[in-house]
Amino acid sequence: MIEGPGRQFIHQYEEGLPETPRDLARCVKDYASYLLRSTGQGGSPPVALKPIFDRFSLSLSEVDMKSGGTEIEGMNVAEIGVILYDASDRQTRQRFTQAHELVESLLSALKGNRYRNSVKKYIEQNERKERLCNWGASCILMPLGLFNEHVQETELGIEAAEQIGEAFQTSRLATLWHMVYCYPRSVGLVVWKYTHKPADEKSMADSSQLSFLDEGYRHAPQKELRAQWNVFGSPAEEYQVPRNKSVSRDSLIFQAYDEGALCEGREQVSLVNLEGEFQVEAAPFVVGNDTYVVSLFHWPDSLLNAEQAEAFD
Repeated sequence: MIEGPGRQFIHQYEEGLPETPRDLARCVKDYASYLLRSTGQGGSPPVALKPIFDRFSLSLSEVDMKSGGTEIEGMNVAEIGVILYDASDRQTRQRFTQAHELVESLLSALKGNRYRNSVKKYIEQNERKERLCNWGASCILMPLGLFNEHVQETELGIEAAEQIGEAFQTSRLATLWHMVYCYPRSVGLVVWKYTHKPADEKSMADSSQLSFLDEGYRHAPQKELRAQWNVFGSPAEEYQVPRNKSVSRDSLIFQAYDEGALCEGREQVSLVNLEGEFQVEAAPFVVGNDTYVVSLFHWPDSLLNAEQAEAFD
């Protein structure tokens, strides 16, 4: 069995095993810095992953992981020192997958120890662990100090993410995701998909089994742009948009979908927990046969400042 980078890092990590979620997040960030220091990187983008793999005797294997209809994009076979990634992905996606699997090596090394439940769920529960690995992958590919320098030059936004992503060889979406986590008091991110709501899809599936002579059949419901996932860093987490919530056809978000172009401006937003006037940016993108829209909400100073003031009353 090969001792991967995660185990080597933990053996020399002065902070010891994480006791809180904050400790765990710091451990992941310090691990990313360790990988970069070990290979003399982090001074300028893009980060090269091959020196990291070579330094820790890891090999890459490009395979066809999606032909069977699975959603798996990568796999870390730690015991034999191999990282698998999908051959059909774009280069930016492959790089993110490879960095993600490097963080999996750390979490594998942390397993088997006793933790509080608040920490254990981030090491063992798939959804939380994936989110943590994404955070670590972003820190590897977009080192925080270097990333901050680029943001100071371009500011925050979808077009800025294009520029920064080009420099770091990361996708626009991954770059925006990192922006939100690095600047949680500035922006929030929601990704939308043009689709039916789940209940409508089920109803349509049931209807398709009816006889074509059945007079009770109704026309299929109309698709809408529906929220798929959010990134709202603390202290704005409570404002998240519920999954499958649809956005108004009068919105800038729907306009971006309709026109197939970046749209931006100030508008009144009413999306359950997310209400108020925001500077909004939205841009469409396509994955396979599906159309999505990425939207960025710039937090008005008055909203979070008021919240902060209430906290001190």
